[in-house]
Amino acid sequence: MINLLRVSKIFLGKNKRRSPAIIWLKGLLFMLKMMRYYYGI
Repeated sequence: MINLLRVSKIFLGKNKRRSPAIIWLKGLLFMLKMMRYYYGI
């Protein structure tokens, strides 16, 4: 979980200048996929 948070922070940090909303949504979807993979949901 800590690694995912770090990755999301870096991911968001790098792409804030372009289009925050879209990037943030993509990040969320990525996080959900990782969560499913992590816990086998």
